[in-house]
Amino acid sequence: MKNYNNKWKNGDTFALKIDIKDCKYEEYGIKYLIINNIGINNEGNNLVRIKTSESIDLKNPLKDLNKLEYIKTSFFWYEDGPYYINKNKINNLKFYANEYNMIFLNIIELAHFSKEKTKEFQKSLIYLGNYNLTPPENEFFPEYLDHIDREFLILDRFQENMINSYEWFNKKKSEAFNTDFARKQNEIAKGTHILINEYWDSFHNKPKLSKDEKIKDISKIEDTLTYVGGDSDYL
Repeated sequence: MKNYNNKWKNGDTFALKIDIKDCKYEEYGIKYLIINNIGINNEGNNLVRIKTSESIDLKNPLKDLNKLEYIKTSFFWYEDGPYYINKNKINNLKFYANEYNMIFLNIIELAHFSKEKTKEFQKSLIYLGNYNLTPPENEFFPEYLDHIDREFLILDRFQENMINSYEWFNKKKSEAFNTDFARKQNEIAKGTHILINEYWDSFHNKPKLSKDEKIKDISKIEDTLTYVGGDSDYL
């Protein structure tokens, strides 16, 4: 078996038998999660896609791996696009948005939580081989990876989070699949970005102060302060 470490090669693929105590989705107790490594980010953490499978064929796993459904691990609202893609390409996002203006991600980052948890996680993995699996059709791959979901290597939590993602997004059980709810969330996201852009515009357009002007500015602030007690050399 190939252990989990940060030296996974692109294409390394593992199976993880689902085993969660008191899982509310009992039907997943006989299934596997398939973990396919697709790269490493700047922090040295693995970027992976996840599939779910009824079984694994250790003799010829590639035969069925490409047929399996990818788990939609997270999503963002169309109006939150600037977090994921260059603003000059925002219009391209419409190609990936569904009727609720949701854009799904199929990749997650795996990060270590502790040596103990990592060891427990790696012992549960079954190495299937190195496979260049066909990516999801019309997949959106973000330019900025800072906002993709980060999964820590905590066995129960990882499994439950993947099952929840499959239930919420693949099976469309999330409240996000509601026209009114989605519209409100996109309006909130749009308003937030307008405020952020206005703030940065005013910040960058603010005239630079000379040294003397900076001293005057500080003096104005100091004049508004009131000493309320405690040892201090300020006065």
